[in-house]
Amino acid sequence: MIKNIGILSPGDMGSAVGQALRLNGFNVFANLKNRSDRTRLLSQSAGISSVDSLDDLTKICDVILSILVPSEALSVAEKVADSINSNCDLIYVDCNAIAPSTKKDISKIIENAGCKFVDSGIVGTPPNTAGNKPKFYVSGRYAENLLQLDDKGIEVKFIGNEIGQAAALKMCYASLTKGKMALYSSALITANRLNIYEFLISELADSQKSMLQEMNGVNALSTKAFRWIGEMNEISDTFHSQGITKNIHLGASEMFDLIADSPLGSERPETYDVNRTLDETINILSTVLNKKNRKHNKEPRIVKN
Repeated sequence: MIKNIGILSPGDMGSAVGQALRLNGFNVFANLKNRSDRTRLLSQSAGISSVDSLDDLTKICDVILSILVPSEALSVAEKVADSINSNCDLIYVDCNAIAPSTKKDISKIIENAGCKFVDSGIVGTPPNTAGNKPKFYVSGRYAENLLQLDDKGIEVKFIGNEIGQAAALKMCYASLTKGKMALYSSALITANRLNIYEFLISELADSQKSMLQEMNGVNALSTKAFRWIGEMNEISDTFHSQGITKNIHLGASEMFDLIADSPLGSERPETYDVNRTLDETINILSTVLNKKNRKHNKEPRIVKN
């Protein structure tokens, strides 16, 4: 039976998941060594108990949920594997937005250390007191164990016994929901730089009202872009593994890199300027391109399949 759950790391999603699980009767822990002051504050606000080391986390937890920036998933899994001593009943759940091939690499690292591995892909926004519950799609031999967490602040959906199935679902889903935000950003910035922005917005308001409404989400990309860069690269690898071009989401990665590297890129949900208009956001990002003369603004980068 699952009682003690570790969170790596309690950022925006991790802290909210940890709080939801704690409020539903689980003991929730995190190791905050080398984490930012913001992460420490989020963890404390969520009521997550702190432990001194990864060794301690692996000893006391029945389950560890890895919820990280995609680029950290592999290196953190290696550190966890090095910290595992005798708790062979530990279930390590990789919830990161990474390619199926990367999940399989991580599963080997964890299983070679003597523990159980579950692949998970999160769909949805962080849980909250209003009743929002993100879906944790899970796959792998031990995935059905995670059904103990279902309806405990999150939804858990078992989709198969194969490592990579949950990751594949997440990759395909995010390729659409997040990929389109990169496309919206690209179109709006290009229109701005070609001096037809107002005409484009007017036409969208006339013929594509729902699309224009979605485009307002570009304003808040400043709080997420740093996480989505690596995710787009993982999606590119996933598509490429199935004979589909990598270039669509490599382009999306470049767009999110532009946003993350802009003056807006340091914004987080609690510091995001809710009064900034879409027009103002696009003007700022256009100015960034003018200053940096970014390589992708000269010629499109083509990656051969």
